[in-house]
Amino acid sequence: MYLKKRFGKRTLKICVDGNFTCPNRDGTKGIGGCIFCGSSGSGENIKGKCEDTLDSIKNQVNLFLNSYRGLRAEQFIIYFQSFSGTYDSIENLKKKYDMALSQSPKIIGLEVATRPDLIDDDVSRLLASYKSKYYVCVELGLQTTNLEIADKINRCYSNEDFARACKILKSYGIDVVAHIMVGLNESDDDLISTVKFINNLGVNGVKIHNTYVLKDTKLGQMYLSGEYKPLTQSAYELAVCKIIRSLRPDIIIHRITGDPPKDMCLAPEWAMHKKLILNGITKRLNDLDIYQGDNYKPWLIRIASNKAIDYMKSRKRLEECREEEFFTEVVDTRDGPEDAYIHKETKELILSVCNQLKSPYREAAYEHFYLEKPMTE
Repeated sequence: MYLKKRFGKRTLKICVDGNFTCPNRDGTKGIGGCIFCGSSGSGENIKGKCEDTLDSIKNQVNLFLNSYRGLRAEQFIIYFQSFSGTYDSIENLKKKYDMALSQSPKIIGLEVATRPDLIDDDVSRLLASYKSKYYVCVELGLQTTNLEIADKINRCYSNEDFARACKILKSYGIDVVAHIMVGLNESDDDLISTVKFINNLGVNGVKIHNTYVLKDTKLGQMYLSGEYKPLTQSAYELAVCKIIRSLRPDIIIHRITGDPPKDMCLAPEWAMHKKLILNGITKRLNDLDIYQGDNYKPWLIRIASNKAIDYMKSRKRLEECREEEFFTEVVDTRDGPEDAYIHKETKELILSVCNQLKSPYREAAYEHFYLEKPMTE
């Protein structure tokens, strides 16, 4: 619905696997990747892959374009979904992006999912170079701001990395979508802290994901050994409602649940029933009369109130420090040193401009603007 409203036509995303990996998977920053991430890096449902990277990208895009869903859509956004879509040389990134975008004139956008520690000026400059023709957006995985949980999931980047990436991308006019995960054994306070962190970074959108357990992952091992217990559907629905209440009202919510591959999902069972989850969240929002930003506005009001109180206290201290009231205030009407300097600079600039004019305009301008004589004289 959001894409159609923004772009005026039915617009779908074409998920693409660009044969990327991640620095916390290949040994650069860690081994094995995030504990919840499968062997395809969130691209388990992508079809049309082959050995050669560029041919694979071409096949994936065209397979979707000629599918039932693709034939019903009017416009498309290329979405590099798997692993870290900026983890390559600038030259290779351009080849991959160009190959995907060139497959149809109906493609109107480029969206790239990646890690915040893989965003710099060079990458941002490349992405921004597509803006003259395409909509450009970057998705950044945050998941949580709880550093203990971040270490446990093997995230291998800091909250400061995330904030820095947002700042760089925004400086190039690129939309940013942040990912939040629910079900990582976080507390309610952790969830709200994560949302407040996102609220302050000027992101354009969020994706809210439930934590599901895939086969052949570290989280899968933890689940089978009893070390990890997934959330119930009810707990997840309530958590999403809390996030929505605290989320800045202008941030677009792109999704409120994930899509696990059914043949690889170990748990929870309810995660495989997307419509039931969406209906459950919608019902709770209606029953509890929750709107996006309900808790954000009172938070702003509290900040404003505290600022006002601090200001009044400072004014009170100033008043207490004043001389006794019987001293008469003497108003100094003379210009201060800053005003005098600015006046002098302005007069010199006016004189310089006047001298550049030809006669008789030079004399007239000098009399009026420099000497400040009325036009009648």
